Order: sequence, then C-alpha cells, then structure tokens
Amino acid sequence: GHHDNTTRATELKRVDTGIFEFHDALDNSEKVDPYLDFDVELVEGDVIKAGGREIGVLHTPGHNRWHLTPYILGDKIYFTGDLVLQNISSIDAEIDGNLYDYHQSLNRLSKLPIRRLLPAHGPEPDDPQRAIKLISKTLNLLERGVVRRLKEDD
Repeated sequence: GHHDNTTRATELKRVDTGIFEFHDALDNSEKVDPYLDFDVELVEGDVIKAGGREIGVLHTPGHNRWHLTPYILGDKIYFTGDLVLQNISSIDAEIDGNLYDYHQSLNRLSKLPIRRLLPAHGPEPDDPQRAIKLISKTLNLLERGVVRRLKEDD
C-alpha cells in the first residue's frame, strides 16, 4: 500500500496478467496510497487465484503492522515486499512498524522451505534463508546499539 510499491499498479491492471492490487483487511491507515482502488482485502490464510496459480497469504508484520507476504503455492516463491530487502532492514515507525513483530515474521519465514524470495526493492537474493538471517542479525545489532546508547545516556 505504499506509493513506492504501487506506482506500477495502474499500468499492470491495464494488462491482462491476472495481477491485481490487494491489501491487508486490517489496514485502516491513512498512510496507504490514497490513489489505489483495491480489488480485494486479504487476511492470513486466504488463497486467491491469479494468472492460473494459487497464491497464499501470510500476515508478516514488522515493516508495518499489516504487512502481507503472498506466496505461490507449491512453487515456494515468496513476495516479501518491504519485509526482506537485500542487506537492509526496513521498519516504518510512522505506520506502526514494530521490532518484535519484525523478528517474529523473520523467524517464521526462516522456517519455511523458500526457493525464491522476491523483495519489493533491490535484487533477488541468491540464498533466501541467508538473506533472512542477515536481516535478523542486523536488527539484533541495531537493537543492541540503541540499548547501549540509552544506557550510556543514563
């Protein structure tokens, strides 16, 4: 639902690809791109058909509270949006990003048999599980650094 991830949505809708716009039914935020006209609202466990494939939906909060990770059933291809980006973590505090939820979602993904992981930005990682572990490690390091600084300021 952010503008940086939806700029091509209108263009894709004009092409008969079976691709459509969606968002988490839990999302009632004003931060969602106001120009989008959502076709369907999704929640954890939903399965939809698009382009001749079945797509499952995982609720993976952390980047924001309503982040979804669609995946192609049987193909082990996961579209992680802003949750898993190569060499970077992305918590959007303005729209309820949450470090604890981020860790939980990464932990959940780390237990899945992911063959391909397709982020919203940047290249596809060669090793999905390694990419997930690196982001988790980065978040842990950042968290420890913040805690250390807070203790120093006391």
